[in-house]
Formats: sequence, structure tokens, C-alpha cells
Amino acid sequence: MSSEEAMYKEIAALREELKALVEQREEMSQELARVREEISNIINEIRNRREALRQINSRLKELRDELSKLRERRRELRSKLKEYVNELRDRKRLYQEFQPGLRLQIDRLRKRIEELEWKIMTTPYLDLEEENRLVAEVARLEKQLELAEKAQRIRSEVLSLRNSINELRRELEEVLHAIDERRREIGEAKARRDELRKEIDELASQLNEKKRVREELKQRIAEVSAAVREKNRAIRELLRKVRELEARARMSEVQRLLAAKRRAVEEKVKRGERLTFEELYLLYGVEENEGRGK
Repeated sequence: MSSEEAMYKEIAALREELKALVEQREEMSQELARVREEISNIINEIRNRREALRQINSRLKELRDELSKLRERRRELRSKLKEYVNELRDRKRLYQEFQPGLRLQIDRLRKRIEELEWKIMTTPYLDLEEENRLVAEVARLEKQLELAEKAQRIRSEVLSLRNSINELRRELEEVLHAIDERRREIGEAKARRDELRKEIDELASQLNEKKRVREELKQRIAEVSAAVREKNRAIRELLRKVRELEARARMSEVQRLLAAKRRAVEEKVKRGERLTFEELYLLYGVEENEGRGK
């Protein structure tokens, strides 16, 4: 096998290796593009979950603020309810004391007092004993009227306090229900927050792994690219050597043909035959060139 053939065989082998390397690099480049897309998707997922986590934390703050206000309102309502209950207890005790006055008819008492007072003022020649009796009766009726009016006021106060207490209890029940609802919402928000944190940690772990794979692929692509450049360099070098060998071979063949033709011309000279211009140039031009070369 000639040197040219050996070089061509080596070039063919290098080109096969180069083709395999280029295909390998293309596959890794496609894999790198896929990994980069996955990294971008994971980053977007992390960003979305962090935004959701921010909203959850904001909502938790709102719920805690609301819960704090509700607890303060609960404290106020309980304090006020206790105050009203104590006041109702006092009014009930007074109510028991003045309860007999409720049986008295206020309008009738007022009318009777007015009648007696009118009689005292308009009856002529009213003796002193009768006048004293009427005055005493008016005084007695006024005490009864005062008792009846006070009993009526206490009764109204008791009813008003009961209404206020019922209203406070209703509002307190609503506040307690709202507190339970806020606690439930806070519990759900905390659970969702923990889920998001766990998801973010898992995604961050996936992101780190994908980045590791990306850097590994970039390193391998760089190594293969270096190998591709080296193969190309080796192929170019072999092609250069082949061209040099072929050029030398062609030059040797030309020189061989010229030498053969010159020998034929020299034979004609020996035989005394006439030479053509080309034959003269071949004979003497070559000699001149050889002389210069020397």
C-alpha cells in the first residue's frame, strides 16, 4: 500500500470519527436545549409559587389582624355584657322592692289626687279636721303614685337591659363564630403555605440538578468541539501531505517523460538527423536549465 493510499485510508477513518463526534455534539446540543427549557420552566414554577406564597403570607397577616380585632371586640362585648348583667341584677332587686307599685294604676291615682286637691281648694267652709284628712289622703296617694312611677321606670329599665343583653349576646355569638372562621382560614392558609414551601424546596433541588446536568453537557460539548477541531486539523494536515506527495509524484513523472524524450533527441543527433525547434529547445533548453541549477 502506497503512502497516498495509507493517508487516504487514515483520512477516511478520521472523517468517520469526525462524523460520529459531530452527531454526538448535535445530540448533546439538543439535550442541552431541552435541559435549558426545563430549567426555564422550573424557574417559572418557582416564581409562580413564590408569588402564591407572598399572597398567602399577606392573607395570613390580614387574617391575624382581623382575628386580633375580633378578640378585642370579644373582650369588649364580654366586659359590657358582664356590666349589663350586674346592672340587670341590681334592677331586678329594685324591681322586687317596687313590684307592689305595679298593681297601682298611675292614671287613676293622678286623677284621684287632682280631685282631692280641687275639693280642698273649692269647698267653702271646709272644717279643719276634714281638710287635714284630705291633705293626708293626698299625701298618701302621692306616695303611691311615686312608688308606681318608679316601679314603672325600673320595669322599663329591666326590659331595656334584657334587650341590650340579648343584642350583646347575639353580637358576641357572631364574633365567636367569626373568630372560629378566621382560625379555620388561618389553619388552611398555614397548611397551604407549608405545601408551597415544600414545593419550592423540591423545585429548587430539581433546578440545582438540572443546572448540574447543564454544566456537565456544556463541558462535554466543549470537549467534543475540541476533538472536532483536532480531527479537522488532522484531516487538513493529511490532505496537505497527500497533495504534496501527489505533486512530487506528478513532478517525477514529468521529469521521467522529459528524460525519455531527451534521450530520443540525443539519439537523433547521434544519427545526424535534423532536429525540430521543439526538439532543439528540449535538448538545449533543458541543458541550460540544468546548468543554472548547478
